[in-house]
Amino acid sequence: DASAATDGATGTNVDDAVELSDDDALPVIASIWEDDYIEKTLIGGSYGWKCLWCDDLFKGINATKALAHVAKVSRMHIKICKAKIDDLHAERYKALLESSSSKKAARKRASATIAKGIAEHQEEAVNALLAKRSRRSSASSLSSAPEVVPTSSFFSPRSSSSVGLQPTMTAYKPTKASGLERANETTLEMAIAEMIYAEGLHFRFSESRHLQRVLKLAKYASGTFKPPHRKKVAGDLLDICHEQVVARNNRNLVAEADTFGISFLGDGATVKKLPLFNILGSCPPSVPSAVLEIVDCTEHIAEGGKKDAPYIAESFLPHLAALDPSKNRTDLVFFDGASNVQKAGQIIAAKYPRVTCLHGAEHCIALFFADIAK
Repeated sequence: DASAATDGATGTNVDDAVELSDDDALPVIASIWEDDYIEKTLIGGSYGWKCLWCDDLFKGINATKALAHVAKVSRMHIKICKAKIDDLHAERYKALLESSSSKKAARKRASATIAKGIAEHQEEAVNALLAKRSRRSSASSLSSAPEVVPTSSFFSPRSSSSVGLQPTMTAYKPTKASGLERANETTLEMAIAEMIYAEGLHFRFSESRHLQRVLKLAKYASGTFKPPHRKKVAGDLLDICHEQVVARNNRNLVAEADTFGISFLGDGATVKKLPLFNILGSCPPSVPSAVLEIVDCTEHIAEGGKKDAPYIAESFLPHLAALDPSKNRTDLVFFDGASNVQKAGQIIAAKYPRVTCLHGAEHCIALFFADIAK
């Protein structure tokens, strides 16, 4: 029966494919996510997408892989779609793939052009700097004779009593870098300076301990090493750093808590219409202050809630429970003079009998003088 024919390669019922005439035209799309057969969805609590042609689910949001799936491009680290796709959609995916490849190639060419321009500019700057230093060196050499190191000092016998033994080079320690090393160091110096200027970094970044560590580690990296992509920096690497900082802060807060106790501090803030509430912990002298959480109150307020005392207390209590499960370490809770936070302090004190809620006078004084200045 012709109506029950199937595609031999995929086993998909031909009638299941959408039949479109050649006169039908599909609107141009700028992204695969605009296609009706690609649907973003949640998979096990994580973002992903679904192909409505073959009903397969894929974790992660990756437009390149989604397009490769429906365009049936192999070697893209994703399974190709096994369903039969009509000609018009196939042409759409092919055109989108060509457009994406063209844009990627254009970005690559632009990046290469920019890199070439940076290299040429830095080369000119390095040559100018080397010439300037050469003139200074020539001027200083006229006023002082160069130090002559006898070649015999480069060698040291293994033993004063040994006879016939070859001398060693262990005593040779060059005091000055070679011309090539000086040129390379000057090039690196100029590259760091230009990076600071171009990225709008503070001038003291050149003295940053983080930069010093990067340069030290770079000596041991392979020649094929590439810096992490911005999405990786803003994704996995950021998550790991955040988790490590939180764990370290929690360890430091409880390290001497049995002796000095733990204090908690909180204050509300609205940054560009984003309602927030800051929660900090303190255990002097080891931890003057550490950020425990910045609570985003947007969803709570959108549901009709307020930054009232119960909500603030509920935001604090999980941190007290984690750092002081026995309720014998927390001594003080600091808020400003607002009635909602002072009442939140009373709620916390009712659950933690050792707690005293204090008024952060310094904060109020700062607000007072800020109002006067206005």
